[in-house]
Amino acid sequence: MDRLAKRSEGLAADHLRLSLSLQSLTDASQDTYATDTNDVPLLNEGLHATAKHLSNSQSLLEDEARAWDQGVLEDLKRQRDTLVSMRDLFDRRDRYDKDNIPTLERRIQANETKLVAIRAKPEGLVKPGEVEKVTEAIIKVRSRSTYIIVLLTILGQGIDSRSARSGSVHQGMHQGRASLLPAITIPC
Repeated sequence: MDRLAKRSEGLAADHLRLSLSLQSLTDASQDTYATDTNDVPLLNEGLHATAKHLSNSQSLLEDEARAWDQGVLEDLKRQRDTLVSMRDLFDRRDRYDKDNIPTLERRIQANETKLVAIRAKPEGLVKPGEVEKVTEAIIKVRSRSTYIIVLLTILGQGIDSRSARSGSVHQGMHQGRASLLPAITIPC
């Protein structure tokens, strides 16, 4: 896209050069046709019209190149970024989409064991805030495991619901087709 915009800008520059050349040619046309100058004003008018047309084409090509650079190129970059983020999303899903509940239960058990050990220590050996820190870790891991269980349950119900709806839709479509074409049986 960038190369296409550069080519359009180069074509616009060529149009500008040709337009300026035609306009400078009108200055020399009077001397060129010194023997019969009757048609020189018409010739100059035609050259000016062609130069004006090329100048308009040049500005249109520059505007088009600018629009490609600012519009289409940015849209393509945005689309690329969206696709890359979707790929990253699926990569994260593949990486983390495993049964984490046993791991979380082991972490909870380890933190509970650590909490029991901390509470068994005499008061002078326990660091300030250590009990709260371990308790917060247990609560955080429990909430995470609860979240995963709820998420998996909702996902499972959504899949079951969708397959049930899909089956009823297919059954309804089959019945509708069977009523329209009673002689032909269509298996579901």
